[in-house]
Amino acid sequence: MKRKISFVLTMAALIMSLTDFSSLTDTDPLESALLVSAMSIGQTDGEYDIGFIYADYSAEAGKNEYKIVKYSSDSVGGCISGAERTLQAKIYFGQMDAVFIEMDVFGDEKIYRDVINCLERNPYMGYSIYVYGFDGDIDEFNGKIEEKDEKYVKFLEDIIIREPMKGAFDAHLLDIVSAYSDYAIPVITPLGDDMVGKMYVMNGNKYISQADSGYFRPYGILNDIDGRYYYETPLGEFYTDKVRTRMSYDGGMSVTVFVDIDFSSMYLNGYTSLQGKMISVSERQFSEAVKKDIYGLIDHMKRSRCDMTGIKEYMHRFHNAEYADMMQSGRDIVTDGYFEVVVRSKFINNGVMY
Repeated sequence: MKRKISFVLTMAALIMSLTDFSSLTDTDPLESALLVSAMSIGQTDGEYDIGFIYADYSAEAGKNEYKIVKYSSDSVGGCISGAERTLQAKIYFGQMDAVFIEMDVFGDEKIYRDVINCLERNPYMGYSIYVYGFDGDIDEFNGKIEEKDEKYVKFLEDIIIREPMKGAFDAHLLDIVSAYSDYAIPVITPLGDDMVGKMYVMNGNKYISQADSGYFRPYGILNDIDGRYYYETPLGEFYTDKVRTRMSYDGGMSVTVFVDIDFSSMYLNGYTSLQGKMISVSERQFSEAVKKDIYGLIDHMKRSRCDMTGIKEYMHRFHNAEYADMMQSGRDIVTDGYFEVVVRSKFINNGVMY
């Protein structure tokens, strides 16, 4: 009988030693993981230099202190696994909001493609990640964060905590992987007062040119993507509520771009007759301002031979025969076409953005 009890106790001890009861505890597995807020990506001699940016919650209460774990490898996956070995913790990307990429990566088509493919394939990374370029060595960007540079930390927090709310100075990963042709990446510039001073124009994985950051506004409007536009008036700041864009092929090499904008102001729920006249003037001024910017974008588009209006896709889809004739005769609708821009603005007296 004693032998039987001893055997049962031995088997019970063996089962207890082989059984993982961690799932029955209240411990959150994320507590032992590194929750990454952003990534910085550079390259040196074909190797990836990646920084994993995270918030140190052990810092002084009320302040977010950002730290960086850096690792270099011949692949993005190698950087991730190497950093995890260094940390002895799993890196969790579910809360990542931004990726900062140095200029050299954009100039290398293969490396840039690998970076985008890795971001796209990772099941824990959402398409809402903001993608930015950095006009310089990525070590300089990392250094600004580690030195707690006020301007850089505030920019980082605007993305991670509040998210961009004003202007179209952002590009999502979804914009990149679903782009038919050309798209723009906002670029952080170390010099100057503005964090974003230019944009890189890309075609698929290939870098085409760079442009002034002022082209973000019409680019967003033309693509119906975050078509935010702000306009200062004596009555306060007006902003777009809704933007509707369409293109019309007028025959030959002529195209008309129609932009209809509803705009309002949170500070003007009702207005007097005098203010009404000022609003009528503002509608015309708003239209002219948008029109001027779009013409500026078209001029840049022609000089750099990049199709940021999507006119080639439009022609291929709706006027395929005419487009085929153009290509056979060596004419390019982007560089050789005549574009007319018609902007119609209307003030919506609701005071609420929708």
